[in-house]
Amino acid sequence: MTSTSMQNDDMDEPHPYEGVSFFMQPGEIYPLGNLNYKPGIIKEIEESSSAQLVNEYGWVWLWRNGTPSKLTLEVYENYLGKNSTVAERRNFQAYWLQLETEWLRSNRNIAGVLAFCYLTNNYGYTGDWFVDNIKDLKPCPVLYWFKECFAPTNVFINLTDERYVKGLPAHKPNDYLNFTLTGVNDVVQNKPGELEMKLLNSRGENVFSDTIKISIPSSDRIEIPYAFRLPDKADGYLLETFFTEEGKKEKRISRRYIKVGNINTYSFYDLPIAY
Repeated sequence: MTSTSMQNDDMDEPHPYEGVSFFMQPGEIYPLGNLNYKPGIIKEIEESSSAQLVNEYGWVWLWRNGTPSKLTLEVYENYLGKNSTVAERRNFQAYWLQLETEWLRSNRNIAGVLAFCYLTNNYGYTGDWFVDNIKDLKPCPVLYWFKECFAPTNVFINLTDERYVKGLPAHKPNDYLNFTLTGVNDVVQNKPGELEMKLLNSRGENVFSDTIKISIPSSDRIEIPYAFRLPDKADGYLLETFFTEEGKKEKRISRRYIKVGNINTYSFYDLPIAY
């Protein structure tokens, strides 16, 4: 695109940063993981007649040693407290960016999504998605989960996170959880396949599973309603979905943490990462 064509506003570059106090109203809660969340910047995107290319989002940068960047100290203290470990921060960062990417990719009005930024200077105001020194960089958990949320075809869970978002009531044991899933397909072919659901307790034990057949139309987004009965034991749970395209073996993942029952402290299972 040339500078001349940019004068005609052929493309806009919105930066939907969320979950930080100076982007929010007093008392406002950012519903991380809610794919229907529409703050002002999303409404502007949907009302614009220009192509919308998101190339900055996710105010959760870490330096390569796992320390919050100069801009993100407040975020990590707010969501994890003052004494979080490097592993806790990296897991939170990967989860946050996966859910925000699902949120943006679920919107039909966004022409493209790029994560800022792939490689940058260390110990600065932002950060990138790597670990260790420049001479022997290793991918951090973010890059693993980007493979899932940036997959051309996948199914995303539409639920607000209940592990990190504060002030949300827990679900009642044995109640039905009613929610929707969003099928995203950026390929110009219909994509039939299987969608498997699993619920893991805080020890990583599978306490519920189900599989349904679905088909996602070409170059489209669809909503899939779903409901299941929650366990009778109070705990922190991890809800996972696995979409397997017909004729393929690779499973594409989405995930959300939920709380069931009223207990003082909830524990949650962190999935191991195999690059």
